[in-house]
Amino acid sequence: MIVVSGIMEVAPADADRFITLTRRLVDATRREPGCVDYRFAQSIERPGRFEVFEEWADQAALDAHVRAVHYRDWSRALKDVEVTQVSIVRYAATERTVLA
Repeated sequence: MIVVSGIMEVAPADADRFITLTRRLVDATRREPGCVDYRFAQSIERPGRFEVFEEWADQAALDAHVRAVHYRDWSRALKDVEVTQVSIVRYAATERTVLA
């Protein structure tokens, strides 16, 4: 299993635009084969800060995601959004244990 997590920050004035663009991405991505979980969460402390969390069945599923049309469209559309920081990390997980 592959886990991707991190943050994206956008100018607060661009937060609504980012949400609109990203909602489409999330909806399409969740239907991709191999997508276990995919979400963005807006910080309640910092407008414009979004926490990213993804789970993928394997690296091939993640690779297919970054080649998907909806992902490439989203990436191009972000050129109209002032992205101020991106910090995303990929982890290879060996097991998943539900704690609650």
